[in-house]
Amino acid sequence: MLLARLTAGGCIDKHNDGDGSHRLVHKIQVPLLTNEKARMFVQPDWKHLEEGRACELNSLVIHGAENQGSSDRIHLIFECYNRPASEG
Repeated sequence: MLLARLTAGGCIDKHNDGDGSHRLVHKIQVPLLTNEKARMFVQPDWKHLEEGRACELNSLVIHGAENQGSSDRIHLIFECYNRPASEG
C-alpha cells in the first residue's frame, strides 16, 4: 500500500509494469485528493478518476498520468491477490 502524489504540472510517462506485476494481482487506486485537470491514461483512453471512488488498474497495459491542474493529486494505491475463500 502506498500514497502516490502527482504534483501540479507533473506527469508520469506512459509505460506498463511488465515483469514487475502479475496478472493475478489487482491494483486498486483511490483518489484521495484530485482536481478536474488530473487524468490517467489506461490504454486506450484518458480518464479523470473521481475523488473517493476506487478504480482497478490493469498495470500490464500501457498507462500513465498527467496533472495539468494547480493542485497536487494524491492516490492511495494497494494490491489485492486472487486466492480461494477457503484460504481466508
